[in-house]
Amino acid sequence: MVTREQATEQLKSLGVETPTDEQITSYLNNVNAEAIKEQNKAKAFKEKADKAEDLQKQLDELNQNGLSDLEKANKANEDLQKQIASLRDTSLKSEAKAILSKLSESGLEDADIEALIPGMVAGLEKVEDVQARANAYVGSFNKVRENAVKQKEKEDLDNTDTPGGSGGNGNNNDDDSDGAKYARQYCQQYEVNNLDGGK
Repeated sequence: MVTREQATEQLKSLGVETPTDEQITSYLNNVNAEAIKEQNKAKAFKEKADKAEDLQKQLDELNQNGLSDLEKANKANEDLQKQIASLRDTSLKSEAKAILSKLSESGLEDADIEALIPGMVAGLEKVEDVQARANAYVGSFNKVRENAVKQKEKEDLDNTDTPGGSGGNGNNNDDDSDGAKYARQYCQQYEVNNLDGGK
């Protein structure tokens, strides 16, 4: 509640330089009446909330007590089936992760492996099926990776300066001496000249 002193200061802040007793009293009546109204609203809301909570508890008790033995057994069975499904899902994902973790040796990051797991177990219920799918994926991934490595090696070999791309002592090595670089350039020029002369 607002005091007379607080009301006086508030009236001054509103532009009333010297509030009269009548103005202060009127202000207090208005402010306090509004405060009481809000307090009453809050109290009414709390009473309704408490009543609703009590009614909900009573309803829950009635529902629980009203269940027949068969309904209780069915509900317990449903809860058990959910637990079993959750455990199966966890088990399948764990099995898939164990197999897919081999891919970390091939440079696949943990986050990428985690992203693959849902797809490995989707629609499957048996561990054997998950193992087969995950192993097939690992095999395919490694095959693609090996092919990529071979292709890269071939490209590196083809980009060497040695005729035929043998990659032997004719590699363009930046550590070669100036003389070795000159000799290589000379040999290349010699080969070009011979080819031109043979036409």
